[in-house]
Amino acid sequence: MLVFIMLFACTFLIAQVNHWESIVREDDSWHYFPGFSAPPSDWKSTGFSEASWNQGPGGFGYGDGDDNTVIPPVTSLFIRRTFYIADISSIVSAVLDIDYDDGFVAYLNGTEIARANMEGTAPAYSATAEAQHEALLYQGGVPDRFMIPNNLLFDHLYPGQNVLAIQVHNINLSSSDLTIRPFFSVGINDGSFTYYSTPDWFTAPVDLASSELPIVVIETNGQQIVDDPDVLCEFGIIYNGPGAVNYLSDPKNEYDGYAKIELRGESSLFFEKKSYSVETSDASGADVDASFLNFPEEEDWVLYGPYSDKSLLRNVLIMKIGREMGRYNSRTRMCEVFLNGNYEGVYVLMEKIKRDENRVDIAKLKATDIEGEELTGGYLFRIDKGDLPGWSSNFGVVSAPWMPIRFQYRYPDPDSIQQEQEVYIQSYVDSFERAIAHTPTFINNYGYHYTHYIDLESFVDNFIVNEMTRNLDGYRLSTYFYKDKNSKIIAGPLWDFNISLGNGDYCNGDSYTGWMYEEYCGNGNPFWWKNMLTDSLFLKTLTCRWSELRETTLDEDNLLEFIDSMSLVLQQPAQRNFTRWPILGTYVWPNAWPYPETYVGEIDRLKWWLINRLIWMDNTINAIEADCESLIPTYTFSPSEAPSPLLIYPNPNQGRFILELNPGFQENGNTSLLVKDLTGRVVFEQSWMLPLPQSLILDMPDALSSGLYIIQVIQQQKVVQQGRMVVLP
Repeated sequence: MLVFIMLFACTFLIAQVNHWESIVREDDSWHYFPGFSAPPSDWKSTGFSEASWNQGPGGFGYGDGDDNTVIPPVTSLFIRRTFYIADISSIVSAVLDIDYDDGFVAYLNGTEIARANMEGTAPAYSATAEAQHEALLYQGGVPDRFMIPNNLLFDHLYPGQNVLAIQVHNINLSSSDLTIRPFFSVGINDGSFTYYSTPDWFTAPVDLASSELPIVVIETNGQQIVDDPDVLCEFGIIYNGPGAVNYLSDPKNEYDGYAKIELRGESSLFFEKKSYSVETSDASGADVDASFLNFPEEEDWVLYGPYSDKSLLRNVLIMKIGREMGRYNSRTRMCEVFLNGNYEGVYVLMEKIKRDENRVDIAKLKATDIEGEELTGGYLFRIDKGDLPGWSSNFGVVSAPWMPIRFQYRYPDPDSIQQEQEVYIQSYVDSFERAIAHTPTFINNYGYHYTHYIDLESFVDNFIVNEMTRNLDGYRLSTYFYKDKNSKIIAGPLWDFNISLGNGDYCNGDSYTGWMYEEYCGNGNPFWWKNMLTDSLFLKTLTCRWSELRETTLDEDNLLEFIDSMSLVLQQPAQRNFTRWPILGTYVWPNAWPYPETYVGEIDRLKWWLINRLIWMDNTINAIEADCESLIPTYTFSPSEAPSPLLIYPNPNQGRFILELNPGFQENGNTSLLVKDLTGRVVFEQSWMLPLPQSLILDMPDALSSGLYIIQVIQQQKVVQQGRMVVLP
């Protein structure tokens, strides 16, 4: 669980700790009472006589094969352990590490000190857990940790005899298992050793008195955070401004309120360090827009916890690059997080991708927008794994043509999108795919080139970032698109680059050479990119854009300076993060070898890989010939200035064709005709004085090469008709 600590209510002091010892361990002898009936009301107090209870070694339960004392299937179990404190003055802190299935409440000398997945002040023996929670130790994991607030600890821990009492509850009586395995450990302020050694998996709580990063504090009040549904929590942020130090004892001055929180991620759900979706709310759970840390006001946020990315920086770096390229990408802020009193490490607070004037700025699509101009936008959709509502393409992925590309609706959401809107966006995407599939002309059966449907420059930018980083998820996962009213499809925003920049041991993810789009990683790459790389217009646009970016956003010094500056800021937070999660020098899926043993080593490896990748990209892209001065961007007309379609036949042709002019344009002065190639270069021009016949027969110069051309009819310096023509060899 994740906590932004509520410091006005309690404090957690560990700075004076010399070492940690366990006072109570799971395999101690406990008294226990299966909950077939209610235990005596004073069962958790120090004065209760447990002589009539059963006795046995912990842990307790059934079904998992991890229980020292097996009990019959039951809804609840009550256990007690009496222990003794020799010198309370040497104890400065305490934690309860507890492995459980499915919910529990723990008491120290009759006072509650921790709970998870249970409602009610003193849950009845017949009560069930609110949600399922699988035990972790038998799977190779570590127990959940609960810091004991010092005000509770020192008010209720006594010299001499003490009692730790716990009630554990199942999700229901028919559940296949139940587990309770507790460990109560204390921080000692001197070198004396009195109790037990801590378990092998035990890591000392991290000492965070202050940080230069914002501190996020979350308190779930005993509720377990799951991937669905969300739970209401208290949510706060401590931030004293640029250059100032933030102390855990400071008030939550940047935000102090509530939020709904749940787990997020796919593969990352299996990491010990979790990521979270957060919706700011009021105390009742109603959504509330909030602005903090210079983010524009919104309600939907992501707390991303870098784990396999041991640089902690990959997503932050890529979001910055995307924004500097002139496109919306999530704003980010590094922070340190406390969840229910436990330090959880370095996180990235990010904007969730959604339609909003400060995020993906497209028109709101109402339920009544089912025809005409209003139907044409806005749409937000993506390619990703999973079975979320959406649609399947009529085309397959590159390496498995029988496997359709799968699109998912993001806005409007599947519950509110209208049938007419589904038909429109699906048909629009299909028209694009039919055009890009029709090589070498890239014109569909409606006579439109693929650039009629997409913003070419955004697709080039998307390609550049995915290739520069060799993003293993690129093209096939977390790949977003959006379309505004009377607009083309734009590729973006960028998302999820944690297994990029050499951080992958499959699909050649660690290689700094070769095209990523050619890997067909996971059989999921759409065929578009392969076809685009055979289109001269895409190649020229790519070459010119790469050249421009290498002088600005993707300048090597610019990139390395950012990485160095961020790693300097993270020097102390990273040390705390990897104390909490001691994974440096180890393999975490899908890390590529070698595995640096220090944070500095991780940063050096990231920079080394990036430098070599830029060299390969330069050598490969700069080999493509392009006259960037003559390359003009593809242009999208506004509705008021959009030219009328120009009928050209036969089309395709071999340079001789007929134009059908619009009669409405015949009385407006001189008329010019321009024929342009896809770089915007004029290859043929002719002018006439009016009147003109409605049909014109034209012959192109013999030197005109085969390919796609744009024909424009111009009157009074305005394009009044436009069409595309294919010239055959």
